[in-house]
Amino acid sequence: GGKTHFLVSLGGQALNDNYAVSYIACSDNISFDKSLEIYRAFISSITFPGAETAGLSAMLARIINHKAKVIKETAPKPEAAMEMWLGTLYREEYPEPSFGRVASAALREILHPHECPTGDAAYRWLRGEVDTLTKDERSLMRLATIPTKDRNEFGRKMLLSAIKFIVEGGVNGVVILFDEVETLLTAKGKALLR
Repeated sequence: GGKTHFLVSLGGQALNDNYAVSYIACSDNISFDKSLEIYRAFISSITFPGAETAGLSAMLARIINHKAKVIKETAPKPEAAMEMWLGTLYREEYPEPSFGRVASAALREILHPHECPTGDAAYRWLRGEVDTLTKDERSLMRLATIPTKDRNEFGRKMLLSAIKFIVEGGVNGVVILFDEVETLLTAKGKALLR
């Protein structure tokens, strides 16, 4: 329809203006009262200017490549500077306190795939797949289990953390496009009429 076409055009313009873009189609499963589901949809569709693919892996590759380029141009010892940056990520203040530490593990997995035992678990946590982590993985990465009652707040903090982190990829910011919002309102309205 017209709204979807408008959002796609807006997303294309945002990419042209050096913004990362995420398109989220709302549904019964993805709605504003389910923040973790919003975050999962956001991270699976995040797209960077000039990128061929979307999602977490593409986002992390963009960030590590951009950071490597900047470091190579400015640091006398690029490898040491990259390790220093990765080592200080956990000190960055993100709304979700564990975000920087886990993002650092995922980035290390890209740089040193055979030297990062927590890489796969870090990817799953960053995708919002918190239930897939084993007790040992959570312990190794110093992560708590997220109780069901805290999932919405966790999802909100993850979304805000990811938005802050994405600018490390050299973009001006993030544009989130929500489509099919009227289906949520229609469903809620019908429920209220009953």
